[in-house]
Order: sequence, then structure tokens, then C-alpha cells
Amino acid sequence: MIFIHRAGVGTALYSALIEILKWQQFRNVYAVINLPNDSSVAFHESMGFDHFATYKNVGYKLGKWKNVGWWELQLNEYFYEPPEPTKFSQMPKEIVEEIFRTAEKFLSV
Repeated sequence: MIFIHRAGVGTALYSALIEILKWQQFRNVYAVINLPNDSSVAFHESMGFDHFATYKNVGYKLGKWKNVGWWELQLNEYFYEPPEPTKFSQMPKEIVEEIFRTAEKFLSV
């Protein structure tokens, strides 16, 4: 098994996902992180996520009780009557291709 670490894969995937969700008219995206996990926290915060809650001792892993932190990223403005999300299959092909081209620039593999 080959592990690729710090090659930009996570950044490429998240940047594409975030742009797709924005285009689809979603308002927020959330990340749930098992704590402590400094590298995951740093990654999510570098992508613009903000911490908003920590649930203490809610998970049990490898013989220890773990905290779980929640991070959020607002994608679009709030409206009283938000539009229905656009299906991925209905997104214009040129928009999807541009999102993937932009995301690909983060890769260093």
C-alpha cells in the first residue's frame, strides 16, 4: 500500500468539493474531527473552516475516551427562500471541468 502524505490530495479534493457545493447552492459544510488531531485541525482551518463546538468524551477509540470537534464553513449567503440545490448531473460540463482543473493545481504527485 502506498501512502501519499502532504502531496496536496486533501486540498485538491476539498477545494473541488467546496466549489461544487457552492455552485449547487448549499449554505454550509461541516467537518467533524476526532480530538486531539492537530494536523486535521490545521488543515480544515487552512481551508477556511471555523471551530464552533467540542463534544467531550463522546467517542471511545484505542482504549481512550475522545473528544469530537465540529468545524463549519459558510459557502453561500442566507436567503429567506433558498433555491433547491442543483444536482451535480445538471451542472454545466465546463463549470465542472474548470473546478477540477483548478483543484488539480494543488497536487504535487
